[in-house]
Amino acid sequence: MRYGASGEGVGQVDSDDIVLSGDEEDEEYKEVLKQLNDGTHEVYRHGEYRCPFDVTILDMTYMSLLQHADGRSKSGKWLPRHRAHHKALIEYLRNLPWAEGAREASLKAIGVGPSKNAFYKPY
Repeated sequence: MRYGASGEGVGQVDSDDIVLSGDEEDEEYKEVLKQLNDGTHEVYRHGEYRCPFDVTILDMTYMSLLQHADGRSKSGKWLPRHRAHHKALIEYLRNLPWAEGAREASLKAIGVGPSKNAFYKPY
């Protein structure tokens, strides 16, 4: 049996997880996005954000989860299925009704914003 590239939190995988065609990855993305939207995967609970696909400990803010998902979706060290899950998570987070307010609150909490960072650009 093989394990995810980092060996952490990914668990056992079979050979079907290693190579996905573009269509299969697209279908996985769509299925996970549907599950996120219907509440199958819980992202926000008790005032904290969490990744439903990892056991990674985050600082539980909207921005930290968005950055986590962005990194996992682009990294070549993760399996295609894992990357598709995180791409769907990014889409879900960006389309939350309170997304803009959550981004602003997260940035304000760490002291970053248009007045403090000339390179800041909202999504």
